[in-house]
Amino acid sequence: MTEPESVTEIKSEDTEVEIKTEISLIERSVKYFEQASNLAHQIGDKPNEARILGKLGDAYIKLEDLKKSVEFFKESSSIYQAIGNKNNEIKILMKLGRVQRKVWRKKDSRESYQRAATLADNIGDKTTEERCYGLLGKDLLKDNDLSDAVSWFEKALKLSQSLTNKKDEAEWLNYLGQCYQKMGEAKRAIKTFEKAIAISNEISDKKMEGRSYAHLGNTYFSLGDFPIAIHNLEKASKIANSIGYKEEEASYLGLLADTYYAIGDFEIAKSNYEKSARVLKSSSDKQAFEIQLGKVGKAYYDMEEYAKAINHLQKAASIATKVNDKKNAMEWYGKLAEAEAKIKQYQSAIKNFNEAANIARFRNNKEKQAKYILSLGKVYEEMGDTNEASAQFSWALEIIKDAKSEKDHVEVLITLGRVYYELAKYEKAQKYYDQGQKLAEKINDDNNQLLSFEQQGRAFEALGKPKQAINAFKAALEVAKTIKDKTTRVKAELIQQGNLGDIYYEHTKEYDLAKARYEEALVKARKNGLKNYEGEWSGSLGNVALVEGNIDRAIKYYEKAVEIFKQIRINREEGKWLLKLAQIYDKQEDDEKAIDHYQKALNATARLIGEKGETKIILAHLAELYRKQGNEEEALKFESREKKIKD
Repeated sequence: MTEPESVTEIKSEDTEVEIKTEISLIERSVKYFEQASNLAHQIGDKPNEARILGKLGDAYIKLEDLKKSVEFFKESSSIYQAIGNKNNEIKILMKLGRVQRKVWRKKDSRESYQRAATLADNIGDKTTEERCYGLLGKDLLKDNDLSDAVSWFEKALKLSQSLTNKKDEAEWLNYLGQCYQKMGEAKRAIKTFEKAIAISNEISDKKMEGRSYAHLGNTYFSLGDFPIAIHNLEKASKIANSIGYKEEEASYLGLLADTYYAIGDFEIAKSNYEKSARVLKSSSDKQAFEIQLGKVGKAYYDMEEYAKAINHLQKAASIATKVNDKKNAMEWYGKLAEAEAKIKQYQSAIKNFNEAANIARFRNNKEKQAKYILSLGKVYEEMGDTNEASAQFSWALEIIKDAKSEKDHVEVLITLGRVYYELAKYEKAQKYYDQGQKLAEKINDDNNQLLSFEQQGRAFEALGKPKQAINAFKAALEVAKTIKDKTTRVKAELIQQGNLGDIYYEHTKEYDLAKARYEEALVKARKNGLKNYEGEWSGSLGNVALVEGNIDRAIKYYEKAVEIFKQIRINREEGKWLLKLAQIYDKQEDDEKAIDHYQKALNATARLIGEKGETKIILAHLAELYRKQGNEEEALKFESREKKIKD
């Protein structure tokens, strides 16, 4: 049950009072500690002076004055070193290392941990030595110094095994697995995570077991093995839920949602983003909550439910602004503007594209700034204000001239090409795609070279130049095969196979070649759990079967496409393939099935904004079929609905 707003406000005020009271008490304690340390120093009481300086270091951590905390810990450790109290020197050095890390004194932090580890080794404190090695590994992992991190984690692991400390052994295995995953050693990472899971399960350490399942899931995700990734991430979220670790549960649900999003199952992705957001709503981590809300909005956008997308993206953008999360605020404002433009809320779209562009300028991200300004230009073009559109396009090109990165130039050229393509100015689009491709090739930017070739293919297709389109898509396919990341490579390859299939089917009428390309793409999509692509190529194979006269096979493929798109709630595609089925049954004079499928297609397309053309076609067919059956009342009803739709 949702708590009344007034109660929430009272609780927030109470918490604020408690925090202020605690801070006041700590500040008073600091004064007493400073007096006590001065007195200890005056009378030469070194042990108490060191102890009190350590207390001052702790106090300044709570007061969030980390620089002063570092100063006091350093003084404390120096005194303990001078009087030969190695045990306490180790404790202070470990605290010092943590604080130095927080103030970005990375080298000093590592030196503190190494000194503590050496001292621990000297006095035979293997447990502390092990922890110091692990802290060094974590420090290096955060900075992506992976080979050095592995070295320290291996030392920590060896010591934990010699001490038969199973809990620590599982922890260091988990961190080693993370290192191997980042190093691209996926098989080694998987084996390491599996060992961590086995040990965690043996000692009933549910928290570490959940973390290891989550990392195992991420590793399978990086390999493109989405079903196994989902299986492990589901286990991780269930474990976190069972032990009440809410923030970790939210994190794992978010990762699970990301995986479903990657395979195009936007409905399940949205559901998990929503679950994650619900868990985070009452937490102090407002940024994490905002990110999940924004992702819900993006999922609604991809499901073409723009009003719901706008609602969630507005909330996410507002929270991101309040918590000073500039990077994500920029993204949410940009996506919000895109959704508004889709439903022709042009003034709101202009306002939010400007907001996104201003944040990009503030962050000195010229590529993003130029992209949002190009989007503004497109909005003005759609509004019929060609002068303002041209001014925005020119401004975007001027911005990118100042960019230091040639990659930024490439991405803006491609975006400008895409804008002109969407405005049906294909010659101009082709010009910018070509420039982008050549620059991408020059700087060895495979991802953007692939994108440039693909977009060139689409522009050539729109210009009625199928041979050039085929060459562009083949070039894109060759680039796709060289991409190292498996997930990106698999998607890129099957998309280009599908693009080639489309050209052979729609333009050159080489149906055998089209079928071969679609089948290859379909196999890859199924193998890798990419539902949206499986649905697309199933429908495309239905088209080929239809022109070949194999009606039964066409129906089978169309039904599969409908089933998939209904499951993942991509309404436009569901409606498209339902319409194909309806037209087959209509031609076969199976009026009942035709009406049923036209009605289902109508229900799917009616949920979409901007699908007036298809809706009118469906309404006309339904009117005709009902009139054929002698049901004039129903026929007139659909005719009336058709006439109300303006072209």
